[in-house]
Amino acid sequence: MKRHSRIIRIFISSTFADMKLERRLLQQDIIPYLKKHCLKAGWQFEAVDLRWGISEQAAMNQNTIGICLNELERCKMVSPQPNFMILMGQRYGWKPLPEKISGEHFSVISDIAGDKERQLLKEWYLADLNTYQQYHVLQPRKYPYTDPVLYEEQVYQPLNNLFCRFCKTLPKEEQVWYAGSATLQEIHNGALQSNPDHVVSFMRTLDDIPTEEQELYLGNDGNERVLMEQLQQDLKKYMGNNNIIESHINYEQYGNEEYKSFFVRSIKKRLESLIDKEISSYHSLVGDAEEQLNHNFWGKEKQTYFIGRDEELIKLQNAVTMYNRPIWVTGKSGSGKTSFFAKFKSLADEKSWITFERYIGATPDSTNVDILLKGLLTEINNVFPEEKTLSDNSSDSIISDFIKKITSINSPTPVIFLLDGIDQLNPHSEGADFSWIPRRLPDNISIFISCVSNYQYAPKHPFMNLDGLTENMAMEYMEKRLKTDKRTLT
Repeated sequence: MKRHSRIIRIFISSTFADMKLERRLLQQDIIPYLKKHCLKAGWQFEAVDLRWGISEQAAMNQNTIGICLNELERCKMVSPQPNFMILMGQRYGWKPLPEKISGEHFSVISDIAGDKERQLLKEWYLADLNTYQQYHVLQPRKYPYTDPVLYEEQVYQPLNNLFCRFCKTLPKEEQVWYAGSATLQEIHNGALQSNPDHVVSFMRTLDDIPTEEQELYLGNDGNERVLMEQLQQDLKKYMGNNNIIESHINYEQYGNEEYKSFFVRSIKKRLESLIDKEISSYHSLVGDAEEQLNHNFWGKEKQTYFIGRDEELIKLQNAVTMYNRPIWVTGKSGSGKTSFFAKFKSLADEKSWITFERYIGATPDSTNVDILLKGLLTEINNVFPEEKTLSDNSSDSIISDFIKKITSINSPTPVIFLLDGIDQLNPHSEGADFSWIPRRLPDNISIFISCVSNYQYAPKHPFMNLDGLTENMAMEYMEKRLKTDKRTLT
């Protein structure tokens, strides 16, 4: 997965009560340090620790693990490396009931359940009829089951026992979703299915734990202790020693200054090394092309749910070879101009046309005319290296170079500039009057510009005005969105 922002976002996974000291050291020392470290390089550091942030309502709705896994996926998308930290002790931790069960599995579980278990299963897992593949979804806890003791005895334990029996019929990789702890499920998604270089793992082993503290640090289930040892072995095998920090100490030493110093120093060193490597790699690979990559990514996102506009797309394609002047496309805010340009870009790519796209407002730099034109010049010079232009950083020089470059391009293949949302340009920046847009263009060079209909610089008679979605288009959009999300309406 490619990086599209200067954000390091790390999901922190661990059990809760037995790792409070380590989490406190993270919040008080390590995270503030890494935020400052990233800020010096012009980057942003974010740590996501949902053990502190799950609301009571979310817990009652029984979607805690879903919230955690969704947030983990966001971390992986925003920050391909690093994005996941494990704080692991010897306690297996809380095992949530599965939040949804496939229709196929539900039938098998019902067959092996006793009468009371089957009744519980039907009461607490209702069919979601709005999905392509049928699922049965765990229901919220309501009175009297808001009482934790009553819920534990009458609902959680019987269903958990049933799912544990069902697990014996499943492959190992599927068992985690029915009998795995919340931490195991996070580790399964965040570490065991990822490049180990994306992960930092801290493993703490305490010896000679006093009897009165063993439930807190070890749990009270011997089978879970075996599972925890197996998880540690799996992680070591998968990640290798370079990605794991280990601390094996006596309980009496736990929490002293030496231990705290070791924890803080080790985590800082490991994360700082990964972050510096990522920043260096990003800058060396991207450099001046960072803006280009961000706009490419934005365009691909915007065309995901594009529908219709066939006639308008054909009209715009025909304009590529018919006109020697800039083409303006207008429309009310929300009429779909951005997705329209993004879809046109994909069609142009299919024809092997040369395109340069900018979605103004998609990035902070894109609203500044100087930065916008300088980035485009760099990109143009990479494609057409003959007579490179980029004399200096003054606004007049940049505008002059841009006009000179565009009007001197000689290409047998159509060259298209897509400038979406030009009304988002900073009105106080140099060139906001569009003096940098040539009125006449060479053959095979096209500039397509979009803006809101009432923009002061928009022509009175634009080439095209996009109306809002028709009822049929709205229905088509809804169907495509539902299909993509694997949902239906009943």
